[in-house]
Amino acid sequence: TFSQTLIEKLTGTAFTTNYGYDMLREVCDQAGGRMMGSPGMEKALQILERRLEENGIKPFREYFTSPVWFRGNDEVVMKLPYEKKLRAYALAWTSNAGLKNAVAVYVNSGYDEDLDTMDVRGKVIVVSQETPPGKQERLRGEVIRSATAKGAAACLFINESGNGKVLTGVGNFRGDALKIPAFTLTNEEGLKLKRLLQDGIKVTFDIVSTSRVETMQSPNLIARIEGKRKEKIVIGGHFDSWDLGDGAVDNGQGSAAIYEVALLLQKLGIKP
Repeated sequence: TFSQTLIEKLTGTAFTTNYGYDMLREVCDQAGGRMMGSPGMEKALQILERRLEENGIKPFREYFTSPVWFRGNDEVVMKLPYEKKLRAYALAWTSNAGLKNAVAVYVNSGYDEDLDTMDVRGKVIVVSQETPPGKQERLRGEVIRSATAKGAAACLFINESGNGKVLTGVGNFRGDALKIPAFTLTNEEGLKLKRLLQDGIKVTFDIVSTSRVETMQSPNLIARIEGKRKEKIVIGGHFDSWDLGDGAVDNGQGSAAIYEVALLLQKLGIKP
């Protein structure tokens, strides 16, 4: 067991140093978003490896096979009632797609009872991400799966948060290429589409996606601190992040905390 003196030294050092956030600042500022398979991820891994080695910890990589998504040139252009390119971004696993003059329909939050009572075949469905009172949250992947089965042509999801933000994410949790494209919209543009469609005004879209899914080798970066017994404690988190930001929060701050733990153990000479 740790002595009280060691506990105080450990917690005191943790509060007076910023090893993790110094690392995270360099990663975010110099590598940016860390999509799997991207140059940003490789650069970020090299920064993390260098910093660990500078502090006496020798990391190593273990590779695994995984589907990897690459964002292409994707766009959603409203053609009617007037032409405007929307601030829309494809959800992960969206693949090559091309739609011309596809008619839109608003389907509330995209529950099966909504899709069952509307004609969505060949249409672009516009989906609210608000959860109605008394309902279980409807995940985007569930909406996409049901919409695909009913013959919809594409899914456009309205972000609940305002101020021009988009909500990135995946179209499913398996890494399967989507059969129809799925995009996230800003709250402001999404609510305009909702108003138009609820007022009975015809809305059409041209939608293009050149995004793709590939299977490739991806690395985990591992640092091992030998303890006194054979039992293992694993502290981990995902180091990758979305490409639209710098990944400072998801999961940069988690990665920074893990890095901080490793350096505290090393610098204080703690043998687990």
